[in-house]
Amino acid sequence: MESQSNGKKIAVEFQTVAGSLKAKLECSPDTLLDNDEAAFYCKVKPNTMKNSRYTGKLGGVDAPAFVKIGRSISYRLDTLCTWRNQFTERTCTRPLANVARIDSKDSQPRSSRSCIDA
Repeated sequence: MESQSNGKKIAVEFQTVAGSLKAKLECSPDTLLDNDEAAFYCKVKPNTMKNSRYTGKLGGVDAPAFVKIGRSISYRLDTLCTWRNQFTERTCTRPLANVARIDSKDSQPRSSRSCIDA
């Protein structure tokens, strides 16, 4: 019974964050997003976003810059857009063609196959 109420609570929180984010996306690029909205925009959990401020990494790359005003943390929408746009679109999960990788066993570079070679 309690897990069902937790599910409803999460759904309501999700709708609240999604609604406020949608309203802010219609504003200027200098719009500030709070941690939960930024996490939703970057498609990560809020705690992951919080940890990225400490580690400096998010999604395997440098974390987006944030604005600290007193104890409040915010992210500029244009900064998050720039961070998200650095990732390339792909048609499969295998490495891209002609990218040299080092095999962990013999530390020799080898050429990976492209998605098309499958």
